[in-house]
Amino acid sequence: MRRLLLLPALALVAPLLVASPASAATVDTFTIAGSTDDAEATAGATLSVAWDVTPVDPAATLVVAPAGSAVDVVDGWNAAAVSAAVGSTVDVTIPADAEAGDDYTFQIIASENNVPTASDTITVSVVDAVTVVTPAPVVVDGCDIVVPEVAGVLYEAVVFYEDEDGVYESAEEVEPGRYSVRLFVTSPEEELLVAAYPADGFEFPAGAVTEFPVPVSADCFPTYVETGAVCQGVTITNISDVTIDVVYGDIEGDDAEGEFSLAPAGTRTVSTEGELVIVIAGVELDLDEAADDELIQVELVEVDQACTPAGVSPIAQPSHPTVAPAAGL
Repeated sequence: MRRLLLLPALALVAPLLVASPASAATVDTFTIAGSTDDAEATAGATLSVAWDVTPVDPAATLVVAPAGSAVDVVDGWNAAAVSAAVGSTVDVTIPADAEAGDDYTFQIIASENNVPTASDTITVSVVDAVTVVTPAPVVVDGCDIVVPEVAGVLYEAVVFYEDEDGVYESAEEVEPGRYSVRLFVTSPEEELLVAAYPADGFEFPAGAVTEFPVPVSADCFPTYVETGAVCQGVTITNISDVTIDVVYGDIEGDDAEGEFSLAPAGTRTVSTEGELVIVIAGVELDLDEAADDELIQVELVEVDQACTPAGVSPIAQPSHPTVAPAAGL
């Protein structure tokens, strides 16, 4: 008897179950300036906000409303503008008095039969306006480079060098001015380029040239001397056809250990206290007034200091005397 009563009851309830929505509407896309990612904008900038909502029941009542901190603060992001939007798109304008660091959040809420569905939140951060500037090329003049001065453009010298472990690079910022390539590279086998990058508040236009290769000629690295290490010293030989000046010293020292002139084919062996000695050779060399473009040769020589020079007897070490044991012990 109970079973007969239950069946009619289910028949009455079934239409209500079918009519109930399985779920709310879905927000398929929500973008600002064509992207779903957080964005940056300058004060007063206008951005396009777009969304795409799919209702579960096309006959159901669908309400789309704006949300986030930008509502009624950012021009165009309000209930009236969103509800009247054509093609699910509105243009919004960041306040003209917004300051760098201000953030505005945007979100869309779609309600079907009073069941809301929220989109992801997109944050627009206010940044300072940028100035577009084009980097000027670096000029190569013989063994010198001329780095131009351009407001908003910074330059750095990048050196590529190779050793037994592979190829490496080093970079250092350079101010506008004229420089010898020898300030950056030590041989023609190394590669040099000057790269440009924008300073804060500036940007380069699309396609701007930002790398300027610098050819390194062997003529920029003259060879005046040959060097060789001896015990606690360095032998220096003039292999050029001109008289040269030589300065040498411990690379870790504050002052040179010595300086002298060498005629063509002349040679001299000098003593040093350094384990790594720098030898500088040039014509009429004056380190106090040397210009960047002066042609000089620089060599580094490793010197053995844990040795005894030829013709010098090692210092005899004192021997320990034999002490007789005390009487009675």
